Amino acid sequence: MMKDIRRIAFLVCVFAVGAAPAAWARSRNVIVMIGDGMGFSLIGLSRNYSEFVLRIPPPLALQEALRLGRMGLVSNRSSSHLVTDSAAAATAMACGVRTSNGSIGMDEDGRPLTDIVELAQGQGLAVGVVTTDALSGATPGAFTAHAASRRSSGIIASQQISKRITVLLGGGGEDYDLDAAKKAGYFVMTRKKDLLSPAAQKKNLWLGIFSSAEIPYVDERTPDTPSLKDMTRAALGKLARNDRGFFLMVEGGRIDHAAHANKTPRVFDEVLDFDAAVGAVLEFVKAHPDTTLFLTADHETGGVGLTKKEAGEYYPTAEDFEKGRGLHWLSKDHTAAPVLLVGVGADAASVNGWHDNTDLFQLVKDAFGL
Repeated sequence: MMKDIRRIAFLVCVFAVGAAPAAWARSRNVIVMIGDGMGFSLIGLSRNYSEFVLRIPPPLALQEALRLGRMGLVSNRSSSHLVTDSAAAATAMACGVRTSNGSIGMDEDGRPLTDIVELAQGQGLAVGVVTTDALSGATPGAFTAHAASRRSSGIIASQQISKRITVLLGGGGEDYDLDAAKKAGYFVMTRKKDLLSPAAQKKNLWLGIFSSAEIPYVDERTPDTPSLKDMTRAALGKLARNDRGFFLMVEGGRIDHAAHANKTPRVFDEVLDFDAAVGAVLEFVKAHPDTTLFLTADHETGGVGLTKKEAGEYYPTAEDFEKGRGLHWLSKDHTAAPVLLVGVGADAASVNGWHDNTDLFQLVKDAFGL
């Protein structure tokens, strides 16, 4: 009798071990979230801003993602410089190849690279891009187009439409031929309420252009302007209807712009806008355990810190922070500091450790089983 029990227990273990990899052989859905310019210090200061200025109790959704998932660090130099720009950083993440600053979806010799959106479409997956930047900007552009220069916004926009990206939500209306997009089958949206309209739900392709340039900063938005969370939730609802799964890239693009201008508290508002979108994605991941989230930044911008500046000064207090005292910026441009990488969900374990930004491409491929 005891021998039979041992045999049964052994077989159960064998089947369990054999079945475990198959259960998560691929994620049905993969979401990449990029806080453009969002360095470690900026995350910490935004948490302080939320708690001590806005009086919102912690934690942030970013903290919740760290609690639920795995964490790594990402180095982010380009092939041409130790300090990357957004185009080269996004190309590395989207295509797995380090390239020169300014290049969109091309290697340093000007040859087009295969990006993760093209691979996903080849597998019958729905694909989406959501950003508070112009949709033709460097980060969304590198995930969806190929151009020698990030300044070729018209070329980038045209390629996005011709590729029939399932969901495109952001700014940059001046770069798009909306009549051509409609002829290509896109339902064009220009107001927040369009995202939930019955007409939108009946259409296969979405092009949401909510500003002629970038989406306005949080403190400049009107009721007609969707937040990053609004656009992300709408995109998730739309893309999740695809039976084979989806790939979605979400960018908090205006974090970088506010950091370039060394604008506080505006930059904190933009991080918190991104954080709200992270919260919406975490809700989706919890409800869909066959989904993996990768959360990162393309680089740090500005190098902001809270500190005493000169010898003899005292260390800043919460009251100082409330009044904007003690905040100092290293630069008005990018730095070479490593950035955060967080993985949550089905295929997050491989996030642990030190990565090059080109590794994200392989992490997404592995999650999909490609």
